[in-house]
Amino acid sequence: MNWYGKSGASKAVAELKERLAEILECDEEQVFEEMDLLLSHLIEKKSLREYGADEKMLKDWSRGVLDTQQRLLRNSPVLLGYEDILEIYEGIL
Repeated sequence: MNWYGKSGASKAVAELKERLAEILECDEEQVFEEMDLLLSHLIEKKSLREYGADEKMLKDWSRGVLDTQQRLLRNSPVLLGYEDILEIYEGIL
C-alpha cells in the first residue's frame, strides 16, 4: 500500500488519501502507514519468503503480471511497469 503513496499517483488516489485521512484522523502523508497498521490488527502479515518465495520467483511473477493482467494494469490509478511490480514484490519478500 505504501507504494501508491510515493509514486506520482492519480487524482483518484489523492482523493482517497484525503478521505481516509479524515476517517483515520491523520495527515494524508500517513494514510497508507495507518491503513497498514489497522489491517495488521485484522490479519497477520507474512513475508512472501514465509510462503516459500525467492528472488527468481518474484521475477517470474512480475513478468506474469505483465503478460496476464493487462486489464487490471490499465485500470490501475498508477502506471506500473515490470520494475515497479518487481519492486513491490521485493518489498514484501
